[in-house]
Amino acid sequence: MKSKNSGMTFLEVVISLGLLSIFSVLIFPTLKLSNNLNRKISERSLVERDVIRMLNIMERSIEKANTIKELYSGKNYVKNGVAIVQDTRIISFNITEEFLSKNSDEGNVIFLEIPRSNGARIENIILLFQFIENRLIVTQGEIMNGVVKISNSDTLYENIEGRFKRKKRGVAIEYNIESKSLKEREEIKGYGNFNIF
Repeated sequence: MKSKNSGMTFLEVVISLGLLSIFSVLIFPTLKLSNNLNRKISERSLVERDVIRMLNIMERSIEKANTIKELYSGKNYVKNGVAIVQDTRIISFNITEEFLSKNSDEGNVIFLEIPRSNGARIENIILLFQFIENRLIVTQGEIMNGVVKISNSDTLYENIEGRFKRKKRGVAIEYNIESKSLKEREEIKGYGNFNIF
């Protein structure tokens, strides 16, 4: 009886390695393209989630805006708890009458009076959203001795430009987000209704 070797010959190994190399050369670019596409889709998903979150925050804040009874400097320029102002400075100290006197139908800042109850009494909150220096800044203020004093400020988003436009019963929010990793700009529009009573 003859015994058969079940091993591979040198020629079979060379052919197998050659086929594996050809397969690798063909499949790796496809895998790389698939990986890049998957990364871009994930990044876009994160940007879109942030966009929806920011838009919801602004729309809900505008809808909660309402006239408060407490008086402060410049209140006569605020209608239905909302003022839209064009200003090139970052708001960091007090809101002056001069600032609110620039109230118009379009601007980069929205000033909101928001009455809210803590269960025992009503607290009046002043909230501002400001598009400035490629950022969206949210600022909270409180009324002290007839003046709106800024108590807290934070950057909500970077690489963003936008505007607020007063409409008949609400505010249109328009902004562009630039994603550096995606190298593209995305334009977003939203709308917040006034609480007119």
